[in-house]
Amino acid sequence: MRILIPTCDRYRDAVPLALKCLDARWPNHPQVTVVYTETAPEVTGVTLVRLGRDRGWVGNLSAYFGTAFARETDSVLLWLDDYMLVDFNAAVWARAVAALKDAALVRLVPTPGPTLDWRGDDLVGAIDKRADYSLSLQATLWRAADLHRVLHHLRGAGCASAWDVELRGSQLAAGWDDVGPFLGTRQCAVSYDNYYRRGKVVAAVAERLERDDES
Repeated sequence: MRILIPTCDRYRDAVPLALKCLDARWPNHPQVTVVYTETAPEVTGVTLVRLGRDRGWVGNLSAYFGTAFARETDSVLLWLDDYMLVDFNAAVWARAVAALKDAALVRLVPTPGPTLDWRGDDLVGAIDKRADYSLSLQATLWRAADLHRVLHHLRGAGCASAWDVELRGSQLAAGWDDVGPFLGTRQCAVSYDNYYRRGKVVAAVAERLERDDES
């Protein structure tokens, strides 16, 4: 398993901050792969995969799955470049990892959360593929093969952006018979702040990170 962080030149400056938060609040987290377009983020201790030109959010991640790096792992935690980890719950994480063997994905932040029972589990439930935001870019554990299939379907439907993934992708998901079940935890395995909102840095989050550096 790896943490997969896709980024692009516009937002790459958030990646070092996101990695610092991961290191501080999640001891022994999985190894990280950062997928970038042309200019590498200023980070060390991670695998960097250069894609070259920016193909859009869906296209970039699809291009990653065409590289040799993608074949080295069977599961990934998809973590957006501006997710600044605040807290990590090891017990919920362990349950999510165990549940992934029977699913395409396990969403780690219940907003929205699962609405259906999953084998009587009190902590993990099923997400109805017909629901709004059934396909979410909240931090999510993925079987790599299923994520690759989803990206193939999205590209075939003309989806390009992260918004397309959540909005158009959620409308299409019910028809993806070759993609496994969607699951989610009923409690947060991870909680985080978004560093960007509508393309601009969130001042309160930047200030929190500065205080963390000073403490």
